[in-house]
Amino acid sequence: MRNTLRIELHLDDFYDALDVLSGPGPETVAALDASLDAAYAESQVRVHIITGSLKRSGRTDTSTDDDSWEGSLTYGGPSPGSVNDPVRYAELERQRGGTHDYLANIPLLYDRFEAALFASVRAHP
Repeated sequence: MRNTLRIELHLDDFYDALDVLSGPGPETVAALDASLDAAYAESQVRVHIITGSLKRSGRTDTSTDDDSWEGSLTYGGPSPGSVNDPVRYAELERQRGGTHDYLANIPLLYDRFEAALFASVRAHP
């Protein structure tokens, strides 16, 4: 059972409201990617390690187009070289709550995503 936290930002309305004609530039995408990397690093610190399989199954993925950015942080599934490959217990571990919820602190990093968006607006004259 996989466990994915997906952060999806549709920027078209955001830019339209500001009369900006272009979507996220390379700097904005880099800042959003860095925010996702910070979320991944935070989750890696919180993952319980018994066999290391769950920790090694963690990964990020991003995609962008002209007006949106999407990032996901996933645990579970393939964990090459691990005792438990694939990892099928990621969601069950997180549902145990408390110190087992390796995604619990991720909302504390949402301000980084917001800062990346506002920086992109300030960059447009």
